[in-house]
Amino acid sequence: MLALVILSSIALTYNKPKTQTVLSFVLRGFPNVKNEYYQEYKSYSDYFGPLKIQFSTIAYQCSDKERKQAEPVVEKFEEILNYTGAKQDADMDVGELERYYYFWLWDNVAKSEYEVEFVTAKFGTSSGYIWVVYSGSNMDKNGELLSANGKAPCCFTVKKIDNKWTVTKIREPA
Repeated sequence: MLALVILSSIALTYNKPKTQTVLSFVLRGFPNVKNEYYQEYKSYSDYFGPLKIQFSTIAYQCSDKERKQAEPVVEKFEEILNYTGAKQDADMDVGELERYYYFWLWDNVAKSEYEVEFVTAKFGTSSGYIWVVYSGSNMDKNGELLSANGKAPCCFTVKKIDNKWTVTKIREPA
């Protein structure tokens, strides 16, 4: 009988919203608080998986240490987006970020103007993820628009390879 009372008490406690929020925080490793990025890009959440767990990580509040760890990857991403040089001069040791070099699509990009906004990052000892939002455009030498995009949310899966964080997978809405 005592066991039944204890189990009933646990079940009642668990069903309280405040307890569920605390449990959600503990189980997922990030707060059940939805920040501005979560709200703004919520319409893209289905793209990031049926359970929306990957998308929910956009609400994670990273530490200063994690922000600093993410900086080289974010800076390299912006550098690649704005690169207009020749393929043979490009840094190709960039993991999956290589796909953002525009010389794969056009050989006449004269001007690229992209901005990258860091959102959050979470790192373990050998892997993690980085969220960014980027926007910008590419133009040819005549000023004709080749491509452009508005604020696109993007999640990089990173792994530590040769003591450097390298992007191994990219998720973003098509």
